[in-house]
Amino acid sequence: MSQKDAEIPVVTGIPEIDERLARGEEIKDIPQMVADALSKYSKDDLEEMLLNGQIPTYDISEPKSEPSLEDFQKFVSGEITLAQLEGVTPQQAYAIASLGYEQFQQGKFETACALYEGLVALNPNDPYFHRVLGAIYMQMGRDEEALNEIQESLKKEPEELFSLVARAELFLKIGRFEQALNDLKQVMKLDPKAEDVNTKRAKGLARAASEMMQEALRRKK
Repeated sequence: MSQKDAEIPVVTGIPEIDERLARGEEIKDIPQMVADALSKYSKDDLEEMLLNGQIPTYDISEPKSEPSLEDFQKFVSGEITLAQLEGVTPQQAYAIASLGYEQFQQGKFETACALYEGLVALNPNDPYFHRVLGAIYMQMGRDEEALNEIQESLKKEPEELFSLVARAELFLKIGRFEQALNDLKQVMKLDPKAEDVNTKRAKGLARAASEMMQEALRRKK
């Protein structure tokens, strides 16, 4: 390695991108290039990279000190999250979340799943991470895990419309019609003018739920 190569600053963590930036090239869509690079890794590799702080976050900061014994004690007692123990800032976590969401939108569910499972492990107190992971699980047909994540999200944000509609949809799939209708009624109560797209979806699900309940009652007779 030449002296020039050795001095290439780490910006994204992807060597080919960092080399181009070091040469002064203008790259307009760095997040997409990083997302494409991350999609080449396996699910297990991504989880390990995330937990080890190796996922690029476009943030150059001073090296962080090792966690103290007191930090570990706080983590064990639940006073701080794994992200806080490892020194991952909220900005860094949400940069990772942004990359993961791009993967989700592109239908790369395994990659998105790996990133959001890692984010939930880093900070289980963030309802957004649980909510998106639940949505990813739904797309992957992992309904039981999806329901668990949506439930966790609703513990922190009980009036979040997407989560209520998603839980209602999952309840319908497993035949818990009354609970599904309760969630859908709550959505329409929170947004009576149906200004949110989730409320419009809730109305359609409510009709489907009523029909499914009537069909279930007919079968019992």
